[in-house]
Formats: sequence, structure tokens, C-alpha cells
Amino acid sequence: MKNILFVASFLALILFGCEYPQKVTLDNGKPQLAVDGWIYNTPGPYEIKLTFTNNYFDNSSPKVISDAKVVIEDKDTLGNIIADTLVFNNSKQAFVTTKLNGTISHTYTLKISALGEEFVSSSKLNRVPPVDSLYSEFEKAGLGNDEGYAVTFVARDFPGRGDYYRFKVYRKKPADIEPILYNKPENLTVADDQNTDGFDFIPPIQFSFNPEPYSPGDVVTAEIISIDRNAYLFFDEAIEQINNGGLFASPPANVRTNIYNVNPNSSVEAVGLFGAGGVSRRDVLIQK
Repeated sequence: MKNILFVASFLALILFGCEYPQKVTLDNGKPQLAVDGWIYNTPGPYEIKLTFTNNYFDNSSPKVISDAKVVIEDKDTLGNIIADTLVFNNSKQAFVTTKLNGTISHTYTLKISALGEEFVSSSKLNRVPPVDSLYSEFEKAGLGNDEGYAVTFVARDFPGRGDYYRFKVYRKKPADIEPILYNKPENLTVADDQNTDGFDFIPPIQFSFNPEPYSPGDVVTAEIISIDRNAYLFFDEAIEQINNGGLFASPPANVRTNIYNVNPNSSVEAVGLFGAGGVSRRDVLIQK
């Protein structure tokens, strides 16, 4: 009995004891190249954003890199390389393509010359299934849910293992000029085809397009983006880090990257993701 009381007292001391603020000092790391860019099967131009990484406690906007050389390579039907040298766009603060058109089943190679180093990455633009239907239904207020309209989307995964997807949802209210993407960390949704190969997408994906209730007059857009395995693992690890909190959280870790220094002996590394994705979408107008 005494042992039980001792353990209980010890746990109470750990969990509910006094807290004292501690000042943590971390060494300033050397800034790294951060890459964020995508090619889609929708009309370009496409953007590649290059920035420097910030230190852990630095909340300022990352510094944009504008003096790099950025090239994306594709191949024509004869296997000849088609190179597109991107130009820096001041208004977008990104490098943009000049002639590239994303095509399903093509593999794209990104080459970057920056910081005195050469970096390379590649991604295949995979097939994407159509969104078969998107419909809305009125839902009464319930436990944890407000009253309003919710949407359900229906789409079928292609037969054959090895497909990966990201799902996005947009909302355009009557007063909005353009649709607004739900782009908070909790809106990041990806899936593989382990449970849906050749079948309709199932919950929770089927109902994941409802970050909040919709109202009559809203236009909701559901979007599927095919991604390759590297992109899926990147997003999956990002989700793990986003949700890594609480008493038993594991130490923060860097998310994997598919941007590599061509010199294996160089200490200069890059972070981020270059991806290619097929896009399929459908809209629904919320009506009473």
C-alpha cells in the first residue's frame, strides 16, 4: 500500500508540480536551401519557390532566393530532353516556367544551381481518377458540430497498387472573388490505396471535405491530386510532426526531402519538396 501511495505521489509531483520557465539557447544553424514547387496537368505557368531556412525560434518570413538558376527537364515522345529555364517573377517571389506543360505519365527533373552548389530532384506526374460526384446535405447541430450543409464526394481509385493522393477543398462564398483554399495544418489530407485499390474512396476520406459547415450560395470545390510516393511520405511525416505534442511527444525531427545535392561529399543540404501531380476536381453549389 505504501508503495502505491509513493508512486501516486511521485506521478502527481511530476504532472502537477510547480513549473519554472527555462530559457533555452540553441546554436544558430547554417541556413539551408528550402524548395517548394509543383507541376500539374493543368495549364501553367508553374512555380518553384526557393528560400533560406530560418533558425528554430525565428518567426520572420524566410528570405527569398532570387539569383539561382532553375531548370526543369521533360522528354518528348522520341526521348529528347526538353529543358525549360525558369525566370524569377518579382510579384510572385518565385521562379516560373516559360513553356512547360504538365503531362500524365511524364517524369520531370528539377535542377537548381544555388549557394555555389548543384541540386537535383525528380517526380512523376501520375494518373488521377475523376471525381464522379459531389453533393450536399443539410445536417442539424449535433455533438461537436454546428448546423449547416456538408458535402460528400464520390470517386473511385484505379485498380493496381501504388497510387497516392492529396485531397484539397475550396470554398467560394457569394462575396468572394476567388475560391479560398482551406490551407491550415489540420486540412492537410493524404492517402494511399491500401484500403481502396480499385474501389470507391471510403471514410474518413469520403467525408473529409467539411472543415466547417457550408451555407446556401457557397460553391465548394473538391480536388484530388495524384502524388508520387516521395510526396506522400513527405506529407505523412509532416502530419506526424504537426500532431506531435503533449506530455509524451517525441523530439521534433526533420521531414524527409527529395531535393539532393549532386555532390555527395558536400555538407550543404536542402529541404522541401518538388512534386508533380495530376488534378481532378468537381464543384457543387450549396442550395436549400
